[in-house]
Amino acid sequence: MRKTEGFHYALAAFLVFMAAAVFAQAQTLESLRSAAESGDVVAQNDLGKRYVRGLGVDKDYAQAMNWFLKAAEQGYANAQTNVGTLYLNGWGVAIDEGKALDWFRKAAGQGFPPAQCKLGKMYELGIGVAKDEAQAIDWYRKAAEQGDAEAQFKMGEMSVYKFDLKQANAWYLKAAEQGYANAQFVLGQSYDFGLRVPKDEVKAADWYRKAAEQGHRPAQLNLGLMYETGRGVPKDEEQANAWYRKGQTGMTTQEVDDDRSLLEVYRGLHEQRQPSP
Repeated sequence: MRKTEGFHYALAAFLVFMAAAVFAQAQTLESLRSAAESGDVVAQNDLGKRYVRGLGVDKDYAQAMNWFLKAAEQGYANAQTNVGTLYLNGWGVAIDEGKALDWFRKAAGQGFPPAQCKLGKMYELGIGVAKDEAQAIDWYRKAAEQGDAEAQFKMGEMSVYKFDLKQANAWYLKAAEQGYANAQFVLGQSYDFGLRVPKDEVKAADWYRKAAEQGHRPAQLNLGLMYETGRGVPKDEEQANAWYRKGQTGMTTQEVDDDRSLLEVYRGLHEQRQPSP
């Protein structure tokens, strides 16, 4: 009887807590909307993000654009970048690369790193503007030097294209240390195969793990293979299979087989290039 009473008390306490949380969220949303309607740019931008993500409101890109625009037209760089992103992807509006470019330029001109990085990508890929590698690098560098991890990764890639491998690794490391999974995976490959750095399988496994724990599928597969072969980590079939399962989630049987085959061929080719001890 006492156990049942204890359960009921605990359940009642939980329900009271949940009700209070829902009420607090409603109050927060009401306060946010009130501030947004009063012209507060931060509130307008935050309300737009809620509509993009469906947080406390139904997901609605048109409403998101409405609130982002209110803040963007007041010169708020974060909102200008969000407006550009919606135009670029056609979320709530028709795709318009020219308008996306214009909004990114407005925000980038204020020194906003995410906009600078997006502008760099548009120049790199020729989206809404003629391809221009020099402009791409210039905008990537501006963002990277302010600590934008994606831009640092892109600077790493651009440095590889220019065969400046030392600089490439320095940029990859900056991005990886901020938790950017693609950069962590690239560093894992670098240490795994001795690309740009001395071969170090322990460091390779460590960087693969950091990326794999963020859901990076190629890193999960590489880490699985390292556990299977005992390279950089103790040989562990159970761990290998666990990482393979994570990396192969959502793949067809043929895709799984193709991925494993390519991975093993790729590793074999690189190992053949290593000097004998």
